[in-house]
Amino acid sequence: MGSSSQLRASKRMLFGVRAFVRAGVAVFAALTAVDSLIQALSIVAFLFLSINCVFAQGTLALSSGTAAANSSAALNLTLTFPAGSEPAGLQWTLTYSPTSIISISAIAGASANAAGKSLYCSASSGSYICLLAGLNTAVMQNGVVAVVSVTIGSGVASTTINVTNTLGASAEGNPLPINGVGGTVTAVPPPPPTLRALNCAPASLGTGGSSTCTVSLNTPASAGGAVVALSDDATALTVPASVTVGLGSTTATFTATAGTIASNQTATITATLNGSTQTATITLAAPVVLSGLTCNPASLVSGGSATCTVTVSQTGGATITLSSNAVALTVPASAAVGSGSTTATFTATAGTIASNQTATITATLNGSTQTATISLATQPIILSVASAASYIGGSLSPGEMVNIFGTAIGPATAAYAITDPATGRLATMIGGVQALFNGIPAPMIYASSEQVSAVVPYEIAPIPNPSVWIRYVGQTSNAYQLNSAPTVPGLFTQNSSGSGPGAILNQDNSLNGPGNPAAKGSIVQVYLTGEGQTIPQGVTGAITTVTLPPPQVTPAPVLPIGVTINGQPALYVYAGEAPGLVAGVMQLNVQIPSNAQSGPLPITVSIGGNTSQNGVTVSVR
Repeated sequence: MGSSSQLRASKRMLFGVRAFVRAGVAVFAALTAVDSLIQALSIVAFLFLSINCVFAQGTLALSSGTAAANSSAALNLTLTFPAGSEPAGLQWTLTYSPTSIISISAIAGASANAAGKSLYCSASSGSYICLLAGLNTAVMQNGVVAVVSVTIGSGVASTTINVTNTLGASAEGNPLPINGVGGTVTAVPPPPPTLRALNCAPASLGTGGSSTCTVSLNTPASAGGAVVALSDDATALTVPASVTVGLGSTTATFTATAGTIASNQTATITATLNGSTQTATITLAAPVVLSGLTCNPASLVSGGSATCTVTVSQTGGATITLSSNAVALTVPASAAVGSGSTTATFTATAGTIASNQTATITATLNGSTQTATISLATQPIILSVASAASYIGGSLSPGEMVNIFGTAIGPATAAYAITDPATGRLATMIGGVQALFNGIPAPMIYASSEQVSAVVPYEIAPIPNPSVWIRYVGQTSNAYQLNSAPTVPGLFTQNSSGSGPGAILNQDNSLNGPGNPAAKGSIVQVYLTGEGQTIPQGVTGAITTVTLPPPQVTPAPVLPIGVTINGQPALYVYAGEAPGLVAGVMQLNVQIPSNAQSGPLPITVSIGGNTSQNGVTVSVR
């Protein structure tokens, strides 16, 4: 009896299962009361589990996966059944920690879709109940029947999802026992932050300046912050060794400080974090400093002025502070250099000069200083007089061209010889300057603040010890005592120093020199001054013209002439005033001895027993 009663009960249960499957199909078709069906199926599953069934057992296994915090992982729910016993419907429950998993969802997998099944799930705290069935009797093949998506919370290292309450139903509605195998979701640590950008403002610094730099990360810094290493390639720029980006932040700032910048340059700052690098450049501008100060003229008398030029190291604009240490010399308080220039000019003006003195002008800019000196004289001062050809002083002769050296004896801007249209002779005043020999105005060749060149008037011939003085801007210099001689021959030189290659022309009128020597036996033209009085008598300031009959077409020196080349007497074929030049400049045509050596050879000229300076050469081929 007992066994019969048990059998009848089992049959009634199986009948009820078939009825449930048919009812479930109908409900699925209506797409209503899903939660009720799932609960009903759970009850039936409980009843099935109490029956000793003999069907083959399958497996529903959930795969494991990884996910970053607050990110999802997709886990496959895979069905495995012995061949020929695959289910037509499935039910399972996923259980998990609701504090570890913040969301869960599922969709039908490929195997379920291939069998035309639909997935219905209901979630509650810590569990997720699903029913997989369809309006057909097709069985599901082994494979992925569902894909489960789970999102783990922050701080979760790993969490397990269990597969429970598993049950399958055959196409005939028979129960199929299934083992549930859970899976694990493991948190993947986020990648370390890397550098996204490095910016500094301002991007240009001068000495002592600073720039605020910002380093940016691609993701917020994690616990402990992100320590960014810093460096730069310029000794004139200092940055800290590192800067820390705080927890949860993506930026941090630091200061780059410029030290003493000696020259314009570009500094590169490098930031490094977790193998990533970012750079920023800062232009380091050296300060504008003074590089020069000059004043012209370098000597002044009362009421005179000098133009001074101050030079700076680079463009960019600057205001230069100026001062003078002499009450008698006034300069402006400052001078401005334009942004596109490196120089500025200003005027230094002499007031009333009570005594001879030297004034120092000082220019100051960014710690740099330049000075210039100006001699302040109560009057123009003559310091020396010398031949304009030999640069040797001591004596002078009528008609000789001489240089007068001194302070405040002429204008800042040099003046040059001009012809007096009324007389046709050289003017006796240029640039406001006159040179007077015993009161006789001299023809003027050149005039500047420190040098005057003039022709000694022929009229001083009978005066044994004449004096010369300068008259300039209404003031008269000291009288400079001289000695007079009949002749003081001096050879002009190419470098206007009194020595070296002479001012000599070859026979073809080309300039003689080491690179263009004269042939032996040829005629060269030698130019000199200090030849003394001439026949016909020299006219002060006159321009020499060819007016005499050949062979002596211009005035010739009164006193006898001698020439030596390398100590050997040389023949001259003509001696007379140089055509086209002022009276007092002589042309001497000399024949190179046929037996002369080759190379630069010393040449001297004597007139009236007085010999020209040593050190002048003529080049012989």
